Amino acid sequence: MTYPDNKKIIGPLDRQWVSRTEDYELRDFIDAYLASRDYALNDESRAIVRADVLAYPAHGPIARVDLVAHLDRKYGRQRRRS
Repeated sequence: MTYPDNKKIIGPLDRQWVSRTEDYELRDFIDAYLASRDYALNDESRAIVRADVLAYPAHGPIARVDLVAHLDRKYGRQRRRS
């Protein structure tokens, strides 16, 4: 079952969820996650994170905080360099 994106929801509320059916949303989430953890922004790292996001055991949109926590547990959280 697919969950259509509600185009009427924009702004902060829309940023609380990640839809795996919206390519641009998934791409933006992955790039933001990689950048926030100081991982390389390249096709290889994007493919690894994308596979793990797509394999996340949930139906419909995923709460961003839950997805970030899942990825941090899987990869170990990187500290940002100052």
